[in-house]
Amino acid sequence: MKLKTNKTSKHITTLEDIEQVFIQECRSRNLSEFTIRTYRVNIEYLMKYLGERKISLGDISSSSIQEYKVYLMEHTDRNTTSINTNLRHINTYLKWCYESGYISEPIKVKYVRGQAQPKHIYSDEDIKTLLKKPKLTDTTYTELRTYCIINVLVSTGMRRSSLLNIKLEDIQWNKQLIRLSHTKNKQVHYVSMNSKLVSVLKEWLKYRVGESDYLFTTQTGKKLEPLTVSTSISTYNRSRGVSVTSVHSFRHYYATKLVESGVDIYTISKLLGHSSIAITQNYLKSLNMEQ
Repeated sequence: MKLKTNKTSKHITTLEDIEQVFIQECRSRNLSEFTIRTYRVNIEYLMKYLGERKISLGDISSSSIQEYKVYLMEHTDRNTTSINTNLRHINTYLKWCYESGYISEPIKVKYVRGQAQPKHIYSDEDIKTLLKKPKLTDTTYTELRTYCIINVLVSTGMRRSSLLNIKLEDIQWNKQLIRLSHTKNKQVHYVSMNSKLVSVLKEWLKYRVGESDYLFTTQTGKKLEPLTVSTSISTYNRSRGVSVTSVHSFRHYYATKLVESGVDIYTISKLLGHSSIAITQNYLKSLNMEQ
């Protein structure tokens, strides 16, 4: 397959160059940095595969993408869900390349068939263990912060990105609400706090370091980074004998408890901050919790 050169892209000569243009367009569409980073990671994984096999720009075809899929299935430890996630991002990217005139023919991306692997979800016993309050006389700043963060995640089901961007002014103590301005669909969303969470957060503020506007800070008073939260939770969980360490799995747990409690899908969709019922249905399906 040959590269299509148009009047505005004569300087584009490699897939790496095209990737940069794609990323720039993603930013112009105001996609979140997390979404952009996910595209970049998945595209570069394909680029590495093609580079190792010396597959040139003109040789990329539907069959080479099919061979890439087989490689993922047979030579990596990715499950069906992970492989299809990668292929979906690749499909979007290659479709954009064709529509933008960078490649001459459309490329077909075929997904892996079969039952998706269920996501790892915390058990009730795991959550009970993680919500056991550490002794204030025998704990660290990081451990106490992680305990408080887990309380927020279990009680509200919010995403990590939303949690990292909670500011003190976002907490409405009297109404027991937290305003989330940083959401995946870019719409302001409110989550409720139960009495326990209110108590946990008020106590946290007695020990919180720094003059930052953000609710959760580092030991030097700065805003937390995503990796810091993930690492802290992994360390915290493992130290308590809990094998599941995913931050996002708290959201899965929250959703499953809503279903088990008989909450209707419209309310679940609202509580999760989804933009449509269809998204919620697909989300619950991925958890094997269809309604």
